[in-house]
Amino acid sequence: MINLQPIHSKIRAELHRRQKLLNREQISYEGPQTDGTGKKIVDANNIFAKSTWIRMVGLSKGTPAIIGGGLLKQNEEAYYGFEDMYNSPRNTGKDGPNDNKYRPMPGVKSISVEYKNTLATIRTATINWTCWSFDDVTKYTPYFLKPAGSVILEWGHSYSENDITLYDINKKNANMVSDHQEMIENSFNSNGTYDGMVGLVTNFE
Repeated sequence: MINLQPIHSKIRAELHRRQKLLNREQISYEGPQTDGTGKKIVDANNIFAKSTWIRMVGLSKGTPAIIGGGLLKQNEEAYYGFEDMYNSPRNTGKDGPNDNKYRPMPGVKSISVEYKNTLATIRTATINWTCWSFDDVTKYTPYFLKPAGSVILEWGHSYSENDITLYDINKKNANMVSDHQEMIENSFNSNGTYDGMVGLVTNFE
């Protein structure tokens, strides 16, 4: 890939900060210490105990469909606990052969993102996600298994000191070009701990 743009200054600053942490420079192991400007120093335990995440949002119908490592509620809260995950209203089960009670929820298993040409103008993503019932397949087909369907894909890693702004799925007058630029700015503002893309479904199997 040919890309002559320099690495963004905020990304470079984050890389240098992590380099200092690896060199055991300015690491706070106990208590809220600062770097002299009032800004708290992030310790090595904090930054290396990060949690990775993925969010896939389908926009082809009126109400967005949100899938992460598992299914997310419409308020973007995660299901948790046995009753919430396996015995909630979304999965109450039925009589007969279509009984879905206690089946796992849909979720993204992995993603692969790459640039397809030398000028880095085309970006593609391969998303590996799974469903455990035909009812879920039917429900999410209009969102993720429909050619030219609009999909938002976001990913990154989180720790207690980083600040990530996710795409507002409820915004009106969404525009693919401006939304893409917004995600680029969010990536820079998160110091490289966030990335995302807006695209169209081109193939599925």
